[in-house]
Amino acid sequence: MRRVFCLLLALLSLLLCACAAKPAAQADAQTAEEMELAYAKNFRVAFYTDGAALLTIGDGQRFLLLPEGVKTPAGLGELPVIHTPVRQVYLASSSAADLFLQAGALEAVRFSSTETEDWKLPELQAAQERE
Repeated sequence: MRRVFCLLLALLSLLLCACAAKPAAQADAQTAEEMELAYAKNFRVAFYTDGAALLTIGDGQRFLLLPEGVKTPAGLGELPVIHTPVRQVYLASSSAADLFLQAGALEAVRFSSTETEDWKLPELQAAQERE
């Protein structure tokens, strides 16, 4: 579970540079719990009883993490949706590459803006060469 959320947080950090969410209506769905944050700040994750999760980033942007086969909870239909598990990622920032490496999620990186020979970490070069 932690690996998936690390992967998703890394993905979202990349998305924040390129998109903004529209304001959405208040959620009508029932949340089961909120993620307890020990060190991180400026984001919240609320888990719904059906497996969906609502990620809220410090500036108010919200994203819905929706597992396969789960319908969008009532009141959250206008939010950008990230279907989980994430299987394909475009890595546009080499500074985020180590997040994928440390989360054990290099298999999700399918495309990159960095040429294979320009990667400094051998694991990243190998991941690009497998394609």
